[in-house]
Amino acid sequence: MSKTPVHNHLLSCDEMLTLDMRVSELLEALEDDLGPEAVWKLTGTYGGCVLHLPKRNAMQRSVVFERLGETIFTWLHNRLGHGTTQIPMGPHSRSARNMAAFRAAFLKNKSHPQIARELNCHARTVERVAARLRDAGFL
Repeated sequence: MSKTPVHNHLLSCDEMLTLDMRVSELLEALEDDLGPEAVWKLTGTYGGCVLHLPKRNAMQRSVVFERLGETIFTWLHNRLGHGTTQIPMGPHSRSARNMAAFRAAFLKNKSHPQIARELNCHARTVERVAARLRDAGFL
């Protein structure tokens, strides 16, 4: 099983990579430096959006600074500078959320038919995902 605490049933970037899911270099670096909670906060707030990072002298008045906090904002600013950037969905993408929901259901020892009903998918999908999670060492 994963060593990363499950946060609202989200995967970490490392877990996504283990499952052969795509993860941006920006999110990988953020997780390596500040942990998965920072990635979850950034992608939960701005995932899939274009983000404007103001110059340092205006950061205290920035909505981005207010929403992300000084640590994440400073990390982004040091890494990217000021300007606009696209923030990837990462753990908030549909495929990552679905995989996390499957993992959470399996860890609660729910049966395959229960999981299929709850996640609105075919029983064969549940079997495939179970095999994938087992192969990756999550079950």
